[in-house]
Amino acid sequence: MLTYQKYPPSPLLSPYVECFFVWQWTVGAKLRSIDSPPNGFCSLVINYGDRYGASDLLKGPSDVPRSFMSGQFTTRYQLQLQGKIGMAGIVFKPAGMAAFFKVPMYELAGERLCFEDVFGPEARELIAQVAEASLPTDKAALLDSFLMERLGKGAAKDPALDFAANHIVAQNGIVRMDDLLRTACMSRRNFERKFLERVGVSPKYYARLRRISHICYSIGASQKLDWQRLIGAGDYYDQAHFIKDFRDFMGEAPSTYAERSAELSRFLQGH
Repeated sequence: MLTYQKYPPSPLLSPYVECFFVWQWTVGAKLRSIDSPPNGFCSLVINYGDRYGASDLLKGPSDVPRSFMSGQFTTRYQLQLQGKIGMAGIVFKPAGMAAFFKVPMYELAGERLCFEDVFGPEARELIAQVAEASLPTDKAALLDSFLMERLGKGAAKDPALDFAANHIVAQNGIVRMDDLLRTACMSRRNFERKFLERVGVSPKYYARLRRISHICYSIGASQKLDWQRLIGAGDYYDQAHFIKDFRDFMGEAPSTYAERSAELSRFLQGH
């Protein structure tokens, strides 16, 4: 049985955390490939189930640490799942991870960094507690407590940068950089430098990424696709511009992705 549950963070964590999640699934002996576009969020994942692999357009196949911190993925990726899946994790808001970990986010872009390599005994203790907790709510509560203890131990607060990054998400990537600069009251160079450190990619690139992410979500959620509406909603100049941007992030034409996305949705709905 496939279950994927989300839990809200404590109020003090809400400026930094999108949600906690617990994903449990008995995949069986047959290998299952789960495809995902880049979504613009960093995460911390604790895997208490069977090991799995991953593949992306830039690096190809790779082993996945049992528990890891992941930065911004800038292309689509696939998870290669088999056996029993059990994961609990944290989805951070665009600049949220920087508030807890003193690692420039651009160093994590496209990476899954072993959680234990960063935090050692502290990470191992949390991993063991999450694995032993019987209820999904208890697993989420342990992750919440871990972040509460670390709140303020990362980069200094920067409300202007946090607002800018969250605004890009809220607008599905359709923003003007000049408007963001005026709101942040920063020079372009300073804004871009700070954004890169806290989010992991440049603000302009992040807006493109979020735009594609939203379009991929719309494709997956649509029963009948209206390509012209999607192109217009994405604020693209024309069809050629849309297809080029889509290929840059997804490695294939939108129509091909839409066909495979529909197949995946039918599969998941049956589990």
